[in-house]
Amino acid sequence: MVIAALARNIDQISLLMLTQGVGSGVASPLLYSMAIPHLGVMRCAVVGALALVVASLLAVPTLGEIPTSISVAGIGLVAAGVMLANRR
Repeated sequence: MVIAALARNIDQISLLMLTQGVGSGVASPLLYSMAIPHLGVMRCAVVGALALVVASLLAVPTLGEIPTSISVAGIGLVAAGVMLANRR
């Protein structure tokens, strides 16, 4: 039953595997390493910290997720840390 469902959707599964593999496995680290000389180490580290915040915030409208109070507190702490790190 499961194998039959996989066989019917092999086109979609293959496309997903390709985009996830190339996007997450190849393009992301390559582009990140290319950005470091242009943005600086500190700003690149900040972008890494904000990735989880952005993903959490995008989950609200796209997936209908409701963040817990601990998640909201974590997002606030990360945002505050990013602002402190970017102060000059």
